[in-house]
Amino acid sequence: MRAEERHEISLLKKEKMNLLKLIDRKNEEKISLQSQVTKLRKNLAEEYLHYLSERDARKILIADLNELRYQREDMSLAQSPGIWGEDPVKLTLALKMTRQDLTRTQMELNTMKANFGDVVPRRDFEMQEKMNKDLQEQLDSLRASYEEVRKEHEILMQLHMSTLKERDQFYSELQEIQRTSTPRPDWSKCEGEGGQQGPGSCSRAGLDSSSLFPPADVVAGGSERWKMLAEGKNSDQLVDVLLEEIGSGLLREKDFFPGLVGEAPGAGLGP
Repeated sequence: MRAEERHEISLLKKEKMNLLKLIDRKNEEKISLQSQVTKLRKNLAEEYLHYLSERDARKILIADLNELRYQREDMSLAQSPGIWGEDPVKLTLALKMTRQDLTRTQMELNTMKANFGDVVPRRDFEMQEKMNKDLQEQLDSLRASYEEVRKEHEILMQLHMSTLKERDQFYSELQEIQRTSTPRPDWSKCEGEGGQQGPGSCSRAGLDSSSLFPPADVVAGGSERWKMLAEGKNSDQLVDVLLEEIGSGLLREKDFFPGLVGEAPGAGLGP
């Protein structure tokens, strides 16, 4: 088993080294690709600037070409007499000024498109701003509610921990009391079967208050007298009362002893 484990460990180490090498190669490829992407982005930016310059140059060339064509048309119109009866020089000047205005307007339009092409309308901006404000207010309200709930939860957790500590303390006290306290006496043992059990069993049974079964067969006078004797006394005092009653019963038993049946009075006595 150890040889197989060592072989498996060596295989795992080799696989680990291969994976580490693969990770290094992937990282190198990633770095290479990132550098290529950066280079391509730079080239793209340069190409875009070149495209913009070429586009502007093309527009300028088109404008110059149109200007030359318009001038040639103007010259042909100027050489043709009797067109609308207007001054050719005046018409040529007005046409030139109009073309300049058109070119300037087109340039301004292109500039505005370039500068404000990604700008949203003011109405949409105000609508989004209002929505953002409402959401921010809701977020603040939820944060306040969350903070309040969190504080209440902390208070409840503290109360819970305090309750657990009190429970553990009370349980420990209960265990200690159960371990050290005297068990409750069973007064029913003092009566025995049919109420004929002797007083010795009462002393072995233990004691309790008068609310339990009274030792009516031990105490002279029955349960009524026992209730009268036990009224208002604790267990310690009941012990004294019961011992006193048991002692009195033993003395009464010593005062009387049975004689022989059928024996005449005075028999067995010495002369």
